[in-house]
Amino acid sequence: MEINQIFIFILSSVILVFTPGPDIFHVLARGVGQGKKAGFAAVTGCSLGNLVHTTLAVLGLSSLLASSQTAFAIIKTAGAVYLIYIGIKLFREPFNPQPGNEDSNDDFFKIFRQAAVTNILNPKVGLFFLAFIPQFVSSETEAPGIQFLCLGLLFVCITFLGFSLITLCSGKIHSFVTKNPGAGRKMHKISGSMIFLLGMKIAFDGKNI
Repeated sequence: MEINQIFIFILSSVILVFTPGPDIFHVLARGVGQGKKAGFAAVTGCSLGNLVHTTLAVLGLSSLLASSQTAFAIIKTAGAVYLIYIGIKLFREPFNPQPGNEDSNDDFFKIFRQAAVTNILNPKVGLFFLAFIPQFVSSETEAPGIQFLCLGLLFVCITFLGFSLITLCSGKIHSFVTKNPGAGRKMHKISGSMIFLLGMKIAFDGKNI
């Protein structure tokens, strides 16, 4: 694979990472509503999900999903329901501006797990990897699977760095609202509502495959 192809892949990936979508809104909602550590937990979870999708695409399972409307609909619905559940739960939780709450490892791993499951249960992410990455795999390579995997890992790294930057910005907003309990409570509700509405959008999105 030539250097110019890698550069184009990186540039395209950066543009795609900052294009509004379910993962970026999830990270924003966590960062603004619960703080920087919660945002990074969501970023890490999304990155793990992308890694899983890359592996599935290499193994050919994403292409199998693309050919089955039923399997696509089932996985898509499961992911949407899970997001709706998370949104309702977050909306109903009381806002706790105490700094100790953000340092809980239990909270970190819970948000990490939720973000990872949400990403993995979004079949469109898998189809994206199946459609986007092969465009940069050389037809002359003797090991297309390995090249696909390397590009997938590079995309995961770019996504992690891009989402981390977003988390840092959203964390600053959270720092402000923790000093203003009234605004903090409203932002907490808004964060839960964002995740809930994200789940509803996915559930009622007319486009399947």
